[in-house]
Amino acid sequence: MGADSLGMHCLDPDRLLHQQRTEEDNDIPVTTSSDSARAAFDQGLRLLDQSDYLTSRPYFTKAIELDPKISPAYIFRIFSDFTLEEKLADLKNAKDAIDTSKSSEWEILYIQFYSSFLNSDYKSRLEIARKIAADYPDAARAQADLGYTYLSGNEFGKARECYEKAIALDSTWPGGYLGLVNLYEFYDPKDFKLAESNAEKVAALAPASPGVQVTLGDCYRAENELDKSRDAYTKCLQLDSTSRDAYYKLGHVSAFLGKYEEARKSYEQAVRFDKTKSVYIVSSANTYLYAGDYKKALEYLNEQIAKIDSSGESASGRDGDKYDACSAGIQISFFYNQPELLKEFSDRLAPVSEAMAKQIGTPEAMASYRAETWINEAFVAVLKGKYDEAAAIAALAKKSLDSISEPNHLNTYYFVLGQIAMRQKKYADAIENFGKTDLSSIYNKYWLALANEMAGNKDKAQALYKDIVNYNFDDTNYALFRNEVRKKLNM
Repeated sequence: MGADSLGMHCLDPDRLLHQQRTEEDNDIPVTTSSDSARAAFDQGLRLLDQSDYLTSRPYFTKAIELDPKISPAYIFRIFSDFTLEEKLADLKNAKDAIDTSKSSEWEILYIQFYSSFLNSDYKSRLEIARKIAADYPDAARAQADLGYTYLSGNEFGKARECYEKAIALDSTWPGGYLGLVNLYEFYDPKDFKLAESNAEKVAALAPASPGVQVTLGDCYRAENELDKSRDAYTKCLQLDSTSRDAYYKLGHVSAFLGKYEEARKSYEQAVRFDKTKSVYIVSSANTYLYAGDYKKALEYLNEQIAKIDSSGESASGRDGDKYDACSAGIQISFFYNQPELLKEFSDRLAPVSEAMAKQIGTPEAMASYRAETWINEAFVAVLKGKYDEAAAIAALAKKSLDSISEPNHLNTYYFVLGQIAMRQKKYADAIENFGKTDLSSIYNKYWLALANEMAGNKDKAQALYKDIVNYNFDDTNYALFRNEVRKKLNM
């Protein structure tokens, strides 16, 4: 729960006459009788497709004002929504706007696709994505959406094939290239040069796009080209002086260069253009971790949580911020073997997590909440050396997740088992369990590397350490081990 999850599309041979512009200007058959609403929607989608998320938002909002029944506008506005409450409201409104006698099949399937995130039903999501791609084989967007679905299902080869097919279908559309950028940056086997070359193709298609400059900057950062990365983010700000992403990412570059005060100033600039404070709070805390002061990081998180509690804002406006701040506290407390602090953060997280699950309103969301709470209890038991108790609590979490079909839904369960084995010096068992976690997570890779090192598999450990040391994307887990791994590799 917590962050994000919402993205996809649909068609129908019986669509009305005013919908038959699809092949010319958009591969989604949008049901609307308002040309002005359609024009606003098209402009919003063009901006969204080139990664200009926040600048796309006013156009989707305008389309909705002109035609409250334009269902896809609500769907695509989700990408620029700030809070869970906003996302849920847009999904509900998109569903309510559907008229089964008039709406296109693609629009109807999109609702089902996005609704599958609420009940963690990956199997249905994949089935829907395959249906759209099969029914509309000439639509590049359908192929890219299927690619993203395969990606979340750990089928990286199939995802790449879909992105490449999207490009073959429409080489002037950014979606396929951006899919490859994401794939090559974050999923094995990574290839940062290929990510960069695909980002450059998007830049050629949309040279005035601030979002594309952020994408380029991310590619340079992955390659450890921090000066080039900073130049790209600076160019983004020249194109859009209100880009929160560019300010945040300039902060990340400063943090990786050891300029922590400069990083925090960039985060302060970023949050002026951000309706939520999650990134600001967590990234600022991470600067203290990069500086080697975990106690200061925990102190800062506690201060920010106290400010959230005393802010007087509605729960829905602050829950996401508190969720992420508490989660960061749990991560830090676990890494530095502070069971009492971990329990404090977990106790503060639980009611927030429960409230968010109730907002979502599905049995699967409640099951995830219960599992998360048990996993945090298991972490406390691990740190106290109560390994049998930790295993029993983790088993309760696993049972709670039986109804969930997401491919990595047992990630934290196997992580707990790996931790139990590590602390009992059963390194082969630790390697086996960490190997069952989601290894697109560099934190899981760190523990797999450490288990291999302890087991005497030095070459394997070194290869894993080299893979994660210059990750260069801000993340609390990365901030926890970056200095340690750099020392191991004499960097």
